[in-house]
Order: sequence, then structure tokens, then C-alpha cells
Amino acid sequence: MKKPSSSLLDLAKSPVLNAALAQLDAFLDTINKYHKIDPVSLESLISRFDEDTDRVIREISASEGITFVGGHVIANALTEDSEMFLIQLKLYFATPDGKYVLKDSLRRIPYLLLDDLSRDEIRRKEEIKFEVTDPSRS
Repeated sequence: MKKPSSSLLDLAKSPVLNAALAQLDAFLDTINKYHKIDPVSLESLISRFDEDTDRVIREISASEGITFVGGHVIANALTEDSEMFLIQLKLYFATPDGKYVLKDSLRRIPYLLLDDLSRDEIRRKEEIKFEVTDPSRS
């Protein structure tokens, strides 16, 4: 495994990020509880988390005194016959002394939330990346 450069610190997940992930888990649990699912596109699923992601970025910046510089949401295929895919959130922040901090999370998401086109696209491309923009610029 390649070690990060000295200017990139891979720190433990923050309490703010963990709280946001707990909300995502609760959302998925609610969906699974009722099994009344109208499949959506991957873009639509990702966009549902925009407000939470913006809130997490603001809270991490404020509580830890670091500045958001960019990030990605990445959808990854597992094995071709898997009923799940991965969503990875990678948020990069700069410390006041110029070092970079990665805050990331990884979740398994059931394919049944997605429409057929999105399922096929993830399996075909194996990875689909979306940019996370700075909420202070929107």
C-alpha cells in the first residue's frame, strides 16, 4: 500500500462526518423497512445527499478550523453478481499550516435503489466520479 505524502494526513473520521453517515444509514434503513422503492438514476441518488454533504463540510471546517478544498463522491461496482455497490465520499481540507487532510467514508448501497440504466452504467464503467463543490461558493 502506498503511503500518503507528508503533506497529506489521513485522519480518523470526524464526529461530524460520522453523524452524517448515521443519517445516511437511517435513510437506507427506512427504505429497506418499507420496500416501496421507486428506482432512481445514480445522479438523482447522489443529489439527494447534496445538502447533508454541504452541512458536513461546513461543520468540519468550523469545528476543526480547516478549509474545504475539494472532493468527490465515487460509485464503485463490486463483483458483477453483487446486489450492492459502493459509494465513497472523499473530502479534502487544508490546515492553516498548509497540510492536507482527507475525510472519507465508504458505504455499501443496494442496487435496487437504482434504475436499470444506472445499474448497468456502474457495472460497465466500474467507477463513476462526481465532483463535490465548495458549499460557500454556491
